[in-house]
Amino acid sequence: MNVGKVLLIEGAVNLMVTVAKATVGVSTGSMALLADAFHSITDLVNNLITYLLHRVARKPADSSHPYGHRKFEYLGIFVLALLLCVVAVELIINVIFRVQEPPTQSTLGLIVIIGSMVASFAVSLFERYWGKKLNAMLLLADAKHTFADTLTTVAAIVGWQAALLHVAWLDKAVALVIVAIVLYMAYGLFKQAIPVLVDQAMVNEASLSKVALGVPGVKAVGQVRSRSTGKGTAVDISVEVDAQLSTKASHDIANELEATLIACFDLVDVLVHIEPHE
Repeated sequence: MNVGKVLLIEGAVNLMVTVAKATVGVSTGSMALLADAFHSITDLVNNLITYLLHRVARKPADSSHPYGHRKFEYLGIFVLALLLCVVAVELIINVIFRVQEPPTQSTLGLIVIIGSMVASFAVSLFERYWGKKLNAMLLLADAKHTFADTLTTVAAIVGWQAALLHVAWLDKAVALVIVAIVLYMAYGLFKQAIPVLVDQAMVNEASLSKVALGVPGVKAVGQVRSRSTGKGTAVDISVEVDAQLSTKASHDIANELEATLIACFDLVDVLVHIEPHE
C-alpha cells in the first residue's frame, strides 16, 4: 500500500457514495440528498487535486526545482486547510440563513445518509492509519478533511430530525460545535503548512552558532539561515577561519562543521560558506 493507492481508494468510495445519494435523491425527490450528492462531487474534485499534488511531490529534483518538489505536499495540506474553512463557513451560513421548509421523513433517505456518514468515517480512519504507517502528512491532513465531511453529515442528520421534532435550537447548537471542531482542525493544518511554505526558520540561530563555534578552526560565525525543504531541514551558515589556512584545510573545517551540524540537528542539507578571519 502507498499514498497514491490510499487516495484512489478514497476516491472510489466517494464516487460510490455520490452515485448512491444522487440515485436515491432523484427517485425520492429529496432535495437534501441531492444537495449532499453535490457536496460529494466537490469531495471527488478535492480527491483529484490531492492526488495530483501527491504525484508532483514525489518527483525528484530537476533543473527548475533543484531542491525537489516536496513542498507541493505542504501546498496540498494548505489547500485542505482552506477547504476545511470553506466547510465551516458553509455550516455557519446554513445555521444563519437556512429557510426552514416543512420536513418530511424518508426512511430510505435517512439510511443512505447514515450509510454515507459511516463510509466517510471509515475512510477517515483508513487514511489516518496509513498516514501514520507511511509517515504521510498529506494523508493525515486529508483524513481530517474526510472526518470534517463526516461531521457535516452528522449536522445534516441532526438538523433534519430536529426539524421533525420541532427542536430547532438543537440543530444550531450541534452545527456550531462542529464548526468549532472543523476550524480547530484547519488551524492545525495551517500551522503545519505555512512555516514550510514561507521558509520560516526551523532551528534556533543561537544554538546553531554555539555548536559551530565548538568546531576546531571556526573563529567566528556570520549569517545563519535555516528552512524546511519539505523532506527535512536545511541550513546555510557563514563562518570565519584563519586567513592563513590553505584551501584544503579550510575545506576540511567546512566538512567537519557540516557533519557536526547534521548530527546535532538532524539536518538533510548544510551549506557552509568560508570567510577569512582578520
